[in-house]
Amino acid sequence: MFTRPRESRLTGEHHEQLWKWFSLPAFEQVRGASDELLAYECEAREGFHLAPGVRASLLGGAPCKQECPCGESAPRMRPDVHLRTAAAGD
Repeated sequence: MFTRPRESRLTGEHHEQLWKWFSLPAFEQVRGASDELLAYECEAREGFHLAPGVRASLLGGAPCKQECPCGESAPRMRPDVHLRTAAAGD
């Protein structure tokens, strides 16, 4: 699934529905206006790993200080609460 910066992110319910429809996990990527990769979701689903040179604030999120359970070393961010809340109301 591809989204744009500052758009609502997929919720847990969205992931479950996609699983029911396709019997496959869905992972979200945040893409810029020129379709460049800005951030991506991993199997741990605990935030988004940032592409090199991308700041969390550009995507409407806050940096995560803890290491990701997936073991990936790329910096991570969590979407702001208002983005998750907006997605939950969809």
